[in-house]
Amino acid sequence: MRGQVVAADLAWLYPLDGVQEAQFRQQGFIRLPGVVSSATASLLAKRLSQLVSFGGRRRRDGSYGRAFRYCMHAWTSDEKIREVTLSRRLAAIAARLLGVSEIRLSHDQAMFKDAGAEATPIHADQYHIPLSSDVVTAWVALQPIALDMGPLSFYAGSHRLEPSLRKKLAAMDQDGVENFFAQFEEDVAAYSPGDVSYHLGWTYHRAGANSSSAVRAAFGIVYAPNGVVIIEPSDGQNVALLSHWSPGARIGHPLSSSRNPIVFRA
Repeated sequence: MRGQVVAADLAWLYPLDGVQEAQFRQQGFIRLPGVVSSATASLLAKRLSQLVSFGGRRRRDGSYGRAFRYCMHAWTSDEKIREVTLSRRLAAIAARLLGVSEIRLSHDQAMFKDAGAEATPIHADQYHIPLSSDVVTAWVALQPIALDMGPLSFYAGSHRLEPSLRKKLAAMDQDGVENFFAQFEEDVAAYSPGDVSYHLGWTYHRAGANSSSAVRAAFGIVYAPNGVVIIEPSDGQNVALLSHWSPGARIGHPLSSSRNPIVFRA
């Protein structure tokens, strides 16, 4: 029975309405309750924890934080994770929010923030994703995520910043970035298991420190419109990761590798 949880949970489309779509366009993000069931969230947390423990990578989160553990392309390693990452239910929401009829997977990523880890700095995902148009990230809560565990917080309207200003922000130190975003409303809320927030690639956001005694488990899925073109990466790390992210990728050509399948057609 447990093996049937994911498929049954994702078999029907989420009832997104026009008010929610308008809110997303205005703010650059939206939180949606109960997109996946708590049973699926729990199963996904268990499967992803195993991958992160044995095949994941670590990076520092904040200036002196403990390890932030992550694993990209998790869907290629586990059947149940694959069902979630490639699910029409999650992808259909992304397509409607972007206003497109076809959407591709950019990548997925497990994100496990250890107890005691420092805050994730303010950033925009799009800076690290070399694509020609906006992506949207689904951030799936795999457990109850209270405010002291470091849920995502968003800077409403920051997706409308001019490209020249984004470039200046990329060159600033973290103190400068934080001072700049003091003028924005920071929107933070707790998540229940299976809640999913969606945010645009240029929506600036952060995650607080995990001051609890438990690991914070979340799963990100990044989507891009079908036909989006791969552009020159903005930093050296992205150049090195390009072939891992999209095997055979060529700058100036559409995203179309086997790791970036179409996951929704209207």
